[in-house]
Amino acid sequence: MASINEINKYYNKYIILKKDLSIAEKNTIDSIETKLEDIYLRNKDDILADISIEFLQTMYYYTIFYFNNKKEKIPYLYGYIVTSALSLLLDYYNIYAIQNRFLKNLSSQGQILLMMFACNRFELIEPCYPKIVESILNGNMSRSLSWGGDGRGNIVPPKPQRLGVLAIEMMASERKQTIDWDNANIPVDPFYHRFCQEALYSTNENELIYWLTKLCDNHLEWISLFLDNDEKQPATGYEIDDIMLFLWPFEYQAVKNFRARHGLSTPEIDHPLLKTPMAIDHFPYFATWQKPMWYNKMVDKVIEVNPELSFIRELFNS
Repeated sequence: MASINEINKYYNKYIILKKDLSIAEKNTIDSIETKLEDIYLRNKDDILADISIEFLQTMYYYTIFYFNNKKEKIPYLYGYIVTSALSLLLDYYNIYAIQNRFLKNLSSQGQILLMMFACNRFELIEPCYPKIVESILNGNMSRSLSWGGDGRGNIVPPKPQRLGVLAIEMMASERKQTIDWDNANIPVDPFYHRFCQEALYSTNENELIYWLTKLCDNHLEWISLFLDNDEKQPATGYEIDDIMLFLWPFEYQAVKNFRARHGLSTPEIDHPLLKTPMAIDHFPYFATWQKPMWYNKMVDKVIEVNPELSFIRELFNS
């Protein structure tokens, strides 16, 4: 397993030096405005999918701004999380006849949901969980799993799922429900399944420390696989593929906030992942986020296309 120092070295390689970041940001915002205008003019049936795809690029820009702005990182982390969440919502609410799978695979969905929980934001559960259950039952979720390759031109079936299982099992537990993963044709990593069964609501501190430590160890293990050789990802089932998440113990923070939501305390564990700046100094308070110029315009268009999504107008107002 790679050390925190090794991961941090790789993490910092992502920094892209720019002489004038403000100009780069303005150009990016202008580009988003233009692309969204083009999408609106086309007014295709899959407009929500088009906007969702555009958000993927926007997330990338926010990541660049985050790594290049030492003084005001948090606004870019807000933007990264918000565009991630909105992109996921558009994916869930835009399954149409010719699209029998999500644009995002299950692990990416899990990342986004757990990021929100790590920020102590649980508003996505109510609108997302019914869509998730529906997609598990009708097969859309299993068709959204990532298929890899073995390096010799052979297709490798999806590996056991981790982050998506963790997020969905957390939501299901609130409703006293269980997910039949086998019947849904979705392979599951037993650790994350057992974690929700044995640790999520546990009051045994020693057991909790064991499970939480292993949860953080797993985070570092998947990162290590990536650092060793990023081409291994499809073969290993590596799930944390976003540089913004490398040193952020979002799984631990998601569980801690989820337990607090249910009146349970969570022991602090002595783990190197919980000592990184992303664990200590980078907690977003969305009430202070200044929405970019294109945001409200995009929200209005989304609601025009699908009034069922009207709740997103108030989603990040506090």
